[in-house]
Amino acid sequence: MAENASVTHGLSARGGLHAVGTRLRLHPGARSGVAWMAALGPLPTGLARGLCAADLAALLPPLRHRPFAVPWGKPFQLGRLTLAVLPAGAGPGSSLLRLHLGGKTLLVATAARPDALPLGPSIEPREADALVVDAAALQRVHTPLANLDRLIDAAADHVAHGQSVDFFVDDAAVALQAVARWRSDPARLRATAALRALCARARLAGWPVPVPQPAVQTALPNCTVRERTRATAQLARTPGALAFFLHGDAPAPTAACSAPFHVTGGGSALQDWIRLLEVAHLIVVASAHRDDTPVGAAPMPWAGLAPRVTVLNARAQLDLW
Repeated sequence: MAENASVTHGLSARGGLHAVGTRLRLHPGARSGVAWMAALGPLPTGLARGLCAADLAALLPPLRHRPFAVPWGKPFQLGRLTLAVLPAGAGPGSSLLRLHLGGKTLLVATAARPDALPLGPSIEPREADALVVDAAALQRVHTPLANLDRLIDAAADHVAHGQSVDFFVDDAAVALQAVARWRSDPARLRATAALRALCARARLAGWPVPVPQPAVQTALPNCTVRERTRATAQLARTPGALAFFLHGDAPAPTAACSAPFHVTGGGSALQDWIRLLEVAHLIVVASAHRDDTPVGAAPMPWAGLAPRVTVLNARAQLDLW
């Protein structure tokens, strides 16, 4: 049985997901209080102080306020909350947040990836009264590492045969993974300034990630790792470019773009992990970052994952049940 609600287990999605009556905001766009950062991605945009795993803090660019950086598994207090940060498997520093609130133990798994990326510790089953997940994470199809390796090998092969490749990713952790798994000539691997800076911070923090060359055109063919958001503009500037995409829909081929390689494959293990937990109450957040994003259309990907499902979505109270 499923239900819609705006508040459950002491959590509310009004104004962004947060623990009611506390300073803890479970989305990085918070403008006050303490903003939980589950993984590489959106950073605090307001006056909120960040909270994240120490491994993640080492990878972040300079912020207005240095985040509270906490070690794995060590309980700590934030007001009346008892919290612990646990590995989430979605790359360096990605974390689950376990919190005790109103006599209940909640496990916030908005960045969970059970098919763990090798850079970073793996996720493990955890007991909790309720599990909080992001609807987008349930609907997302992760790129299996085998597909990532095949795509990297294919890109290297094209470069070796004189064809440059634009390699688009929509996840910073996957970008790090792609760079780390490049086994061809390191001089032929390039990246945008933002991704090069991320690789430099990761290397400084001890992760085995090289720093690619700058993303500039040269006489020799290269593989350039770029943010997915720049795909349309980049392909318009490079007629005939070969484009590789990692999860997310590739743009339709045009006169300025050869037919792109597009890999999604394999599916996500997140639903299997939820079933393994045998959680009694699943709390699905329509978006961990915003409160006005509609939940995806039926069939609901979380159907049958728990005896009870609550969808927290303040502005879009859906009548799908």
